[in-house]
Amino acid sequence: MKILIADDSAISLKLLKTVLQDMGHTVSARPDGEAALRSLTEDGSPDVAIIDWDMPKMSGIDVLKEIKKTSPHKHIIMLTAKERKEDLEQAIAADADDYLRKPLSREDLLIKLRLAERIMDLRAQIPKNNQAHEPVVDDSQASLSPADL
Repeated sequence: MKILIADDSAISLKLLKTVLQDMGHTVSARPDGEAALRSLTEDGSPDVAIIDWDMPKMSGIDVLKEIKKTSPHKHIIMLTAKERKEDLEQAIAADADDYLRKPLSREDLLIKLRLAERIMDLRAQIPKNNQAHEPVVDDSQASLSPADL
């Protein structure tokens, strides 16, 4: 899976990138929110992103809000050391698809990515299912008035 990660901590970024690559993912890394947003709006950009909440230039929550306006199908996982329930609620209200707390465990990361993959697969099936169930309208019914019923 193609994944974008964004974190202003060079150490965290390198560690997360290495772990994700070891899991078999293709990873691009960005050091701040503005760079992450630019990358997520490019053609061929990853559909999954792990974005740190607190970053310079643009916060992760602001990246989330902006990307969901134009690309609601992107699966965004917020990454943070924040532990308050209100923070989780804020992320979900801003359309975060999931939430990971630092320090990050490999097992939690693996679970979240499996869920992301499952959700992305389901999202890809929606257009196919909609086409298979489109109603067929008979032209003779198209001109019916309420009195005809």
